[in-house]
Amino acid sequence: MNTAESRSKESHLEPREASRSDVSASEDLPSAGTERNTRDRKATSLAEVEREHIMKILEGTNWRIEGAKGAAGILGMNPATLRSRMKKLGIQRPNMPRD
Repeated sequence: MNTAESRSKESHLEPREASRSDVSASEDLPSAGTERNTRDRKATSLAEVEREHIMKILEGTNWRIEGAKGAAGILGMNPATLRSRMKKLGIQRPNMPRD
């Protein structure tokens, strides 16, 4: 028997039936409305969290999207993708007063 066959046989696990004790009962899990989940802030959707995060980065970069110090670079995404997300999430640059 070669080394590959030996490793293959060693790593092969036989399936077994899951017993009731292997699975957590749903009553053991906290429900969505528990104090633990909503203690300090109301529940938000993934889109709301994404919107808030993108807004925070945009404000921190003075709404610069492209470049090494731009929001897209910080977020690790293509500038076109960031613009698309901004459109989807309804994020628009506020009108800035001109000096």
